[in-house]
Amino acid sequence: MCRRGLSIHFTNVRGLFSNLASVEYHLSHSQPNLLLLSEPQISKNSNSNFFNISNYNLFHNFRSKGGVCAYVNTNTPVTRLVNFESPNFDVMWLKIFLPTTTIILCFCYCSPNRTDFSTFFEYLTTSHETVTSSHPNIEVLYLGDFNVHNTEWLGSSHTDPGGEEAESFSILNDLEQLIKEPTHIPDRPNQFLNTLDLCFTTSPSLYKYAVFAPIGKSDHNLITLNFQAFSPTAPPCPKRIFWHFDRADWGALRCFYANYPWMDCFVSEDASVSADKVGAVIVDGMSRFIPSSSKSFSPQNPWFDRACSRAIQARDIAYREWKNSPSPITLANFHSARNRCRDILRRAKQAFTKRRCAELLNSPTDKSFWPLAKNISNNFCKSSFPPLIRSDGSVANTPTEKANLFGILFSSNSTLDDSGNPPPTPSPLRCPMPLPVITFDQVYGLLKSMNVRKASGPDGIPPRVLRECASELAPSLVQLFSLCLNTSTFPQCWKRALVQPIPKKGSRSDPSNYRPIALTCILSKIFETLLNSHFLNLTFFFLIISMAFGARDLLVIYFPISQIYGLMPIGTIGKLVWWHLTYPRHLTVCGMRHCSSSSSPLGFLLLFAYYV
Repeated sequence: MCRRGLSIHFTNVRGLFSNLASVEYHLSHSQPNLLLLSEPQISKNSNSNFFNISNYNLFHNFRSKGGVCAYVNTNTPVTRLVNFESPNFDVMWLKIFLPTTTIILCFCYCSPNRTDFSTFFEYLTTSHETVTSSHPNIEVLYLGDFNVHNTEWLGSSHTDPGGEEAESFSILNDLEQLIKEPTHIPDRPNQFLNTLDLCFTTSPSLYKYAVFAPIGKSDHNLITLNFQAFSPTAPPCPKRIFWHFDRADWGALRCFYANYPWMDCFVSEDASVSADKVGAVIVDGMSRFIPSSSKSFSPQNPWFDRACSRAIQARDIAYREWKNSPSPITLANFHSARNRCRDILRRAKQAFTKRRCAELLNSPTDKSFWPLAKNISNNFCKSSFPPLIRSDGSVANTPTEKANLFGILFSSNSTLDDSGNPPPTPSPLRCPMPLPVITFDQVYGLLKSMNVRKASGPDGIPPRVLRECASELAPSLVQLFSLCLNTSTFPQCWKRALVQPIPKKGSRSDPSNYRPIALTCILSKIFETLLNSHFLNLTFFFLIISMAFGARDLLVIYFPISQIYGLMPIGTIGKLVWWHLTYPRHLTVCGMRHCSSSSSPLGFLLLFAYYV
């Protein structure tokens, strides 16, 4: 989807909790850069996770009888300017970083019962002077439900002190008010059409606005504002392959692996080449006998059905009829269609949640309980990365930029400076230890005991296939692992990891507030498990020194029990010391489903033995 400009939608939602399903549908259907909502009527101490929506970051200044909040698309570079906000008013300040300019936006809500309009607009004037003095060429926007009336300036039925203050604020700061038509739809006979939602700007020629039907049961129109100087192209929605194991032809797949000429994979004595070929054969067999499908990660509502679509169409038709022919009958028809649409959307989402709970009750295990509970509390919202602020103050906006930034950060935090010095040569011992011997039974046992719920690594080989075809794959894997040992080589394809950045405490816009979790190849994990079990059986005592990051160099220092007691040393692991030199791992940051353009070296270390 290509955007023609920066799209800002704003309205008075008149209760976010009751209209959440309608807000969620609007965001997934229209996909604006920002959706600004006044009067969400949410308690300040409420858990905001319930109001999360996929692909959007929620900024909020909740208050039970007012407040404001903003849903910001995760690919839109926006930061919040908390230092401009005042606890005395329902305001939110946002800074939007665009390729050609920067916009500072102030979103406001004024209660119809407010009496201190002079104090409020004095606060806005002071803030405006501060912004323009520090950023002379910046664009400034003031949006929101101001609840003011002015006969000449806004075409209201009367003029109140708030309307006079708003007009003075506009003239004093050389701002133009864009909205020229009513934005409040009367709900009661004694109400009139009024322009209550306003937009003040320093550059009116750069914006175009439109007025649409309200969201949910609100009595305020939805206003869309487009900034024409902004035209990025949204990245294509990535796809992920899903294997349908329940429809797999396991017998044919086992036959394929059993009859495959595996010796062709070991023509070369290069363990890296052989590992590539073995992995390719396994994936080729999967593609032949296991059905698969690809799923796009574009925004969607799993609960949205045809009834919801018909209700929205009926609401929009009733709204257009009322706009074209205003009358008490068409207004009543619109109110009825609007309320019915809101109720249908809410019921559809509640039915979806009940179905998920019913599936949980029929589940043979209780492992799905906490994921479902977390999904419900987070409004079935998947975590996403906001725009990231680099150390020089610039913003990483696109998924590729974020992935590259994480890659550079994790690389710098995960590499020890050895100043180019070669590793020390291990001292020769009188009793060298022979290399481990890997057997069919060992590999077969590990394959059959694999947890099929674990994720696959960069090679795309799922543990389910390894477990189902253990007897057919074990001989070739034994040969591959033995080749790695005999040549003291860790295959290149196993030195890659898919890294998921996990947020820690602090601002999620700061890349340093993330830690990496690495998904490595399943075959490399099996190999490392075999070696680990071998040395554990030798009754060594381990002292493991790891650095702060899980991806840092890991020094495993072995102290033989016999040596601790002053006896003769029982041997060393010989060739395995060399693996420290041939095991520089690389990462690919895929937390936002877009890979880093260049891999970054990490200091993963499998085994590094010293004797003291």
